Amino acid sequence: MTKGRYFSAGGGHEALVATTYAAREKLKVGAPLVLNGTSFTVVGLVQAPLGGQTADVYLPLAQLQTLAHQQGQANVILVKADKSSSVGAVQKEIQQQLPGAQVASAHDVADRISGSLVDASNLSHNIGLILEIVVAAAAFLMAALLTLSSVGKRVRELGTLKAIGWTQRLVVRQVVGESLVQGIVGGLLGIALGVVAALVVDAAGPSLTASSTTGSSNGLLGNAVLRTAKQTISLHAPLSAVLILLGLGLALADLLAGAAGGLRAARLRPADALRRVE
Repeated sequence: MTKGRYFSAGGGHEALVATTYAAREKLKVGAPLVLNGTSFTVVGLVQAPLGGQTADVYLPLAQLQTLAHQQGQANVILVKADKSSSVGAVQKEIQQQLPGAQVASAHDVADRISGSLVDASNLSHNIGLILEIVVAAAAFLMAALLTLSSVGKRVRELGTLKAIGWTQRLVVRQVVGESLVQGIVGGLLGIALGVVAALVVDAAGPSLTASSTTGSSNGLLGNAVLRTAKQTISLHAPLSAVLILLGLGLALADLLAGAAGGLRAARLRPADALRRVE
């Protein structure tokens, strides 16, 4: 209360008005206020505490039920426990006294928000994991095919090396060494591009918003009994040493394809290799 008084015990045609609404509508204590054709008298000006629910006009419950044509009904009842440790017990007692009511505490609202964010985060993580597996498999297969194709086109070259005295071990070592250099260079370039892409995602990534609303909106009861809590998280691309090492390891995986192709080419006789047509 900032001015005037609270409702009288009889709860007649009296109204409490928020200070901001009174200033906008130029209402003072004792001024008449007409709602749905019924005249009320402003008996006090009120200011809601920080973080509390607010409304422009407050009426006695019986008068509000009459105006809303919902006699004997209430859509929201606010209960304040004596201490925080009693909230759980009070909530259980209300559920027992009013079996059909939906009882929610501040802790329940926080759990709903956290649950929504966890579900969204898990979905995003699972989708990202599937995409990572698909892209990694495709990259490995592409690198292996390119390496095998490159070795296949050099059969005559490798046959010439065997003809001038290279052993099978030296030929395989040559191909594997080339694959190693290509894998290191390609891996470093890929890591650099991945870091840049992750920074871009962090800077311009979408956000997920979770919200939870308690109460309901019904006629004159309106938004004064609605409470909505929101929390927003931004999607980002995580970077870690494990991911970077994994990317470099996948880039070096073409060593297997290079070794397989080099071994197959080294097993050919020099004459057969030289007869191959590129």
